[in-house]
Amino acid sequence: MSPHDNRNGEKRGDHPNYNDLHDHPHDLQPIEPREAYLWYLEEIEDEHGYSETTVLAHMYRLGHFIRWYEDEEHVDDLNDHTGRHLARFKRWRKHDGDLNRVSLHTQLSTLKVFLKWAEKIEAVKLGLFEYVQPS
Repeated sequence: MSPHDNRNGEKRGDHPNYNDLHDHPHDLQPIEPREAYLWYLEEIEDEHGYSETTVLAHMYRLGHFIRWYEDEEHVDDLNDHTGRHLARFKRWRKHDGDLNRVSLHTQLSTLKVFLKWAEKIEAVKLGLFEYVQPS
């Protein structure tokens, strides 16, 4: 499956709403990556009732993304995040953490969940999470 395919194997452009979403993206609201990260962690604990262990796991896994974003990319607004950023992060994380395939997959899967959530609060472009390729 390529980053241009959806879960059903269709090309993104084949999706009936694709052009509407990308020609007229929802209005993004500026937010710093760390602020979104803290909001997400609070929400999964308070609103979704995740256990403390799960919240800590998400905090650890996403903490690397936030560190990379602040230290390597020097971008202050999550709105500016693109598929290219995701590809660079994946490469950086694999080498920075000397991660095995399973650990990298787990961290990227958590990032995908975070980006889905960020889309709901108008912090990232629609469909950005689909560019995360855990495997």
